[in-house]
Amino acid sequence: DLGMSSVTDTKEREELVDFVTYFQAGTQWARRPGTALGPATACGLTVGVAEGTLQATEELPGKSDQCSAAGMPPIDMVVFKSQDE
Repeated sequence: DLGMSSVTDTKEREELVDFVTYFQAGTQWARRPGTALGPATACGLTVGVAEGTLQATEELPGKSDQCSAAGMPPIDMVVFKSQDE
């Protein structure tokens, strides 16, 4: 009858179930202090993401494609299966 999890609300899923938004979260980028690295400067760098997340399935692949289209090296995405890796 009810499920509660961090499930991304997509148009395809809305065709199957009704969603109630109870929490919104965004993407956070972490970097070493003193560096100027971030989403706008990620081309050619190694970026770690959690398996099955929107960042792994949509955000980084899209950013990597933008890098390649701009003639820059793609993002090297490392996917972690658990948060303790």
